[in-house]
Amino acid sequence: MGFRKVTDGLRSLFRKADVDREMDEEVRGFVEEATRERMKRGMNSEKALREARLELGGVERVKEEVRSFGWEAMAGDLWQDVRFGLRSLRKSPAFTVIAVLTLALGIGANTAIFSLLDTALFQTLPVYDPGELRTIEVVTHSGIEMSNIPSEFFDQLRKSPQSFSGVFALWRIRMNFDTGGDTDRILAQSVSGSYYSTLGVGSYLGRTISEADEQSRAHVGVLSYSFWSRQFGNDPAVLGKTVNLDGVATQIIGVMPPGFFGTDRGVSPDITIPLDNPVQLANVWTTVRLKQNVTDSQAQAEAEIALQHALESIRPGLTNYRAKDREEILTQHAALTRGDRGLGLALDPYTAPLRILMLLSGVVLLIACVNIANLLLARFAGRAHEIGVRLALGASRRRLLQQLLLENGLLSVMGALAGLVLAFWMQRALIVLLMDDAARQAIGFTLNGHVLAFSAAMAIVTLLLFGLVPAIRATNAEALSFLKRETRRNRVSRAGLAKTLIVVQVAASLIMISGTGLLVRSFRKLSALDTGVPVENMLVMRIGLGRREYHQPQPPSIYQDLVERVERVPGVMAATLGWDFAFASGTAGKSVWVEGQSPERPQSAGFNVVGPGFFSTAGIRVLQGHEFSNRDVLGAPKVVLINDTFAKRYFPGQNPLGRHLGDQGAKSIFKYEVVGVVADSRNMFLREAVGPVLYQPLLQDEWASNVVLHVRTRGNPSLMLDRVRSEIRALNPHLPVYDVTTLDERVSLALRPDRMMAILAAFFGFLALLLTAMGIYGVIAYAVGRRTTEIGVRLALGATRANVLGMVVRETLTLVAAGTLLGLPLAFACTPVLKTMLFGVGPQDPATLCGVTATMALTGLLACWLPARRATRVDPMVALRHE
Repeated sequence: MGFRKVTDGLRSLFRKADVDREMDEEVRGFVEEATRERMKRGMNSEKALREARLELGGVERVKEEVRSFGWEAMAGDLWQDVRFGLRSLRKSPAFTVIAVLTLALGIGANTAIFSLLDTALFQTLPVYDPGELRTIEVVTHSGIEMSNIPSEFFDQLRKSPQSFSGVFALWRIRMNFDTGGDTDRILAQSVSGSYYSTLGVGSYLGRTISEADEQSRAHVGVLSYSFWSRQFGNDPAVLGKTVNLDGVATQIIGVMPPGFFGTDRGVSPDITIPLDNPVQLANVWTTVRLKQNVTDSQAQAEAEIALQHALESIRPGLTNYRAKDREEILTQHAALTRGDRGLGLALDPYTAPLRILMLLSGVVLLIACVNIANLLLARFAGRAHEIGVRLALGASRRRLLQQLLLENGLLSVMGALAGLVLAFWMQRALIVLLMDDAARQAIGFTLNGHVLAFSAAMAIVTLLLFGLVPAIRATNAEALSFLKRETRRNRVSRAGLAKTLIVVQVAASLIMISGTGLLVRSFRKLSALDTGVPVENMLVMRIGLGRREYHQPQPPSIYQDLVERVERVPGVMAATLGWDFAFASGTAGKSVWVEGQSPERPQSAGFNVVGPGFFSTAGIRVLQGHEFSNRDVLGAPKVVLINDTFAKRYFPGQNPLGRHLGDQGAKSIFKYEVVGVVADSRNMFLREAVGPVLYQPLLQDEWASNVVLHVRTRGNPSLMLDRVRSEIRALNPHLPVYDVTTLDERVSLALRPDRMMAILAAFFGFLALLLTAMGIYGVIAYAVGRRTTEIGVRLALGATRANVLGMVVRETLTLVAAGTLLGLPLAFACTPVLKTMLFGVGPQDPATLCGVTATMALTGLLACWLPARRATRVDPMVALRHE
């Protein structure tokens, strides 16, 4: 009675749904068998019928299939599909977890990198109507764009602006900050009086700087919110407090809101003060706000007129310049660029590495999607009976495809949501690995519209990449072929598609690890460079001298006293001072006029200002002459030392000792006498070739303020730090000491971007290889399992286990070879995008490509080893009985 009730109930349902065909005998048998099994477990007939309906894919959905598809019906279908999809995924927890985690890693990495690119390239300033802001630049005749413009140009721009509702300039400098206790070195920003009014931002506490403050040259300052919190503990009583900035009493008049960082994302000045006589500065950064209904072309024309007036005013001061350099300056023209994203100076260096990482993580996501597609093919093969029953019950292929795509879409959505969570942590890791301290403090993860849209796009793209082909493949067959045992034709078709996906996966992985190999080899070559400066046992630190210390008519004796005190510390071998680090000499440059060279010939050199004993302490060899001594002071003949490259370039085949050069025009050639030649040493820009460098005596420079103390120790330099600090405090408790490190760490810091890129690329490369190996293993294991009978027949007919092993390995290597043949040309075409990131290797480096090919072959062998061994252990009799 129970089985008849089942049959009658089903027929009644089919009649109500207007289904015109009768149930196939095999379908009926499947239904009755499923119901019988449930009734054996003690389930009543009605409940067994409901369970049968659920297993058959839902007869109620078949009824809805043949009805008209109004919006209400479609919404009901969608909700039913969502529920069914969630139940289906819940029944396969291992598959669901693996797929979601794989997608989360790929989407999370891409979203984290995109969020940083969004911060650097797309986010606007937190000010009023940022779209009306424009940054003023000057462009030279040779096409060089400069965002820091002549201060005379800024002065002309703000005199009587017709197109601008506001014009401001700013400049940044490190200053000593003293509240009556310890002295700190902080980042100060000098701004013109219209800075805050042009940006349209107000203060959090107190007031902002006004034009009256600039005109009266008031010594006032506005703190950033982060500095106020860090230094004063959010105490509102800070308003009206007097602090010392480089020895100048400055009154705190306000605190800025938490979200305001200034005009350069990635840089947050600690204090902002009025610009003191901007014309005294060589260059300033300038921004304007356009008036309503003013076009860019009108503003450009006004800026051009202002620039020409400024150039005429500075023409008399260019008499010492070479004719070519003078012409380059006087032929500049003005340019306006969008200013809604600020200056972009701090984050610009990171955009190229982030774009490269975006490409690498995108390839990893592609490989992950191919893996999931192969998992779906296997999963849909296991659901063949379910799909066949639903087709037999009248479900259309369009309806079934909709259901499968929605099920895959649920995976994409869950992967995207989990990826957003991972992106928060991944972004913090990227900031720590790639960026400096200032950028780390100024950048946070922002879940804005751009990031959400990108994550949604990733979900859609991944759905198309991994879900579309398997879903189409799963519904592209006759119902009865699903209801019967999987035919050989279906097995071959499924295996063929899976192998095609593996070829794509191998090709993508090859592109990925090609880029990884190039970046790793580039870093190894860069780290093996000889800097020319022994970095062992060298402690270095910056010491900031305020105005009280260096505004003196004679060179401050504090230099000599400081060195003598430090050299008396036990464990210290030698100490010296320099304007910059030994491993930084030449990063600043100047024009020079060299005796014996044509005054009009372009001549330039990097420079450093160093104290006595600098080269012996730093370990830089003196090749000719002697280094500076305590006699090279103000009033003594001006002397310089040059490096070997300077001597060879400007004194070729000559003895440079006793020759002369100048740095203030053609008439200054005899200003300095060359008294020594030192060996070449590299600076922190390791990629650049060593150029000409000159060294001037620190004791002859009365305006030197910030100096670097170099301490050569007998043992671990870090152990000397406290004693050295004590001597500095004993000499002058107001001297701030900062950037304390070792020279070895300075070199490591210079290598940091390349090291981090190599590490991140290696991580993505390893992930790509791992995913590819998993994909190859899955496909080969599936193929071996389906060919159990064939392998048994081969063994029964006399094939050896070595023959079977070779067969599986050949099949694997054939797939790898096909992927390699596809991937190598693509890698050859794609790797040039890494050109600017490489050092010592070319984008199409043959050794790297050979190594990558061998690595991919080895990965394929390792991935197929277990399935191949399993194939050799097949028992022929068991395999034949199975068939």
